[in-house]
Amino acid sequence: MKQVPLVEQHLKEFRKYLKHRHQIKGLVGVGRDSNQLNCLNAVLKDTDIIICTAQILYNAFETSIMDEDEQVLITDFSLIIFDECHHTDKEAVYNKIMMHYLLVKEEGTHPLPQIVGLTASPGTGRAKNIQTATAHVMQICANLDAWELVVVQHHMKELMTYTNDPVKHYEIADKRERDLFADRVKNIMRMIHDQFDHCDMTCSENFGSQSYEQFIVELEKKGVEQARRHVQMCARHLRKYNDALLINDTVRQVDAYKYLESFHEDENTKETLDDTDNFLAKVFAEHKEELDAISPEEKCENPKLERLQHTILTAFLSNQQSRGIVFTRTRQSAMALHEWMSQNELLRDVGVRSQYLTGAGNQVGHMTAPEQSEVLLNFRDGSLNLLFSTTVGEEGLDIKECNFVVRYQHATNETAMVQARGRARASDSTYSIVADSCSIEEHLEHTNEMRVHLMMKAIETVRAYDKEIYLQKIRKLQEDSIAEWKQKRKKEDERTNEYPATQVKLLCRNCHIAMCGGNDLRIVDGMHRICVRKDFSDIYIESNALDEPMKFAQLEIGGSISCKKCKEPWGMQMIFKCIKLPCISIKSVILQMNDSRETRRSLKSWSKVPFAVKPFNYVQHCKEMEPFT
Repeated sequence: MKQVPLVEQHLKEFRKYLKHRHQIKGLVGVGRDSNQLNCLNAVLKDTDIIICTAQILYNAFETSIMDEDEQVLITDFSLIIFDECHHTDKEAVYNKIMMHYLLVKEEGTHPLPQIVGLTASPGTGRAKNIQTATAHVMQICANLDAWELVVVQHHMKELMTYTNDPVKHYEIADKRERDLFADRVKNIMRMIHDQFDHCDMTCSENFGSQSYEQFIVELEKKGVEQARRHVQMCARHLRKYNDALLINDTVRQVDAYKYLESFHEDENTKETLDDTDNFLAKVFAEHKEELDAISPEEKCENPKLERLQHTILTAFLSNQQSRGIVFTRTRQSAMALHEWMSQNELLRDVGVRSQYLTGAGNQVGHMTAPEQSEVLLNFRDGSLNLLFSTTVGEEGLDIKECNFVVRYQHATNETAMVQARGRARASDSTYSIVADSCSIEEHLEHTNEMRVHLMMKAIETVRAYDKEIYLQKIRKLQEDSIAEWKQKRKKEDERTNEYPATQVKLLCRNCHIAMCGGNDLRIVDGMHRICVRKDFSDIYIESNALDEPMKFAQLEIGGSISCKKCKEPWGMQMIFKCIKLPCISIKSVILQMNDSRETRRSLKSWSKVPFAVKPFNYVQHCKEMEPFT
């Protein structure tokens, strides 16, 4: 499974039919239920069927490479089923698992498990013609080592009793007649732009867009790597103002204002380091009162919310037992829509009871797996009848009472469209698109409809291949994939050995003080980077301690850690066998090699660092820390 909620859903169904004959267990990576945190290799010994997130399986394979005592191999299984198998592509975790399979297959020395992939939509890979779409479907089949591509033919009537083709509606909204809040925010952004010496000012016309966000992310990275804190911090604030414009475009002005206010409240807790910090704080302070006064103004409210309100009201007035899901792009917008709903008297009067559903994670502020489970349980039993969800709810959720789905200012690809539409399980269901007139979202939805037709033709083309020709194509694609993987692995090994760990320093992303050296880092569970420097606790503070620590594999998450000097978040405080281990987020640090500013790097993933990190040794760590405990 790709998502934690699907593990719990499938576990319930498997136990319903197979518990009398087989031992069945479910595993998820994050949770407060310690029974779910058994190591996969231990569970394998006495379990017939394991239902888990794909990341757990992949982590087990990768850990096996470093630790033979914890060894889990692809050959330990006789059958692996990939639900929503269209994700077996590119760098997705499904595809990484299958690369372990293909490498063993290439050796030809061990029996392999049977692979079964299930999906309602393999997609087209954003293809524009039948040739490219067919190539995409073939690549998915090759990645899954599929002997055959099978579609339902003989039991179509039975299938239709479990599925539904909802009626589609386009709820297109007019643009706001005026948007004073956005105008003021853009003026602030122009003031910050004026501080740059060499900035591409053409981007100022794209304020509030995804393209501007990409531009400003690159600008912040450039500021970090060039040791120009002035550029870095201005870009950081511009990104928050751009986020506020996106929130304002999606929900209400007051939601956008609260987002900015919360960000600046956090910034004000940090130490002022230079004139740039003073300038950025002053700019917001000078406009804060005006933005606060504008944000509640109803005359400038979002027309899309009116269309959404109409859609929800129509559903509940026609059927008081309605249950629906509204999909939106971000966690912030899901939470803001829930708040809007809770303050909407019209919707409350018709009996709407809502909650938001977002992705689980090990960061403070994210939903935990138990919180997700509770929301879905309440939605299933009718305690809640409306969810505002991010993409976490798009795939696989089977709630037969759900009779309307809305994609709110949110469109991606044809696979996501089919998946979201499929959540409307009840008869007489509806699937609605709420978007601005002539928007990218409206255009994408029409494009995706054409791509679905293209996908069906591609599937027919693949199924029509002569068996021998099909298998030849599969083998060639697999050979190419293995060759490409080996080249990537070679480059990764070269990058990992680019610098000795002793020549690398980690700097605080905000104030640039030295945190630790690369040789002070260790890897826990094959994925978490912790600092084992003896005096590291002298330069950070621990905060936001959780009342009930989250559990992640063998670790507990007790709270967050921040720079003692500037209060910049650095990561999480983890507890492993009663020992506190500061876990560092790569997004909170700057890497500097050879004590040279010219070598600074800002990275998004620990897998990209140019030095090797040793695995964590618990016994050795205890011995080294004895004088300090």
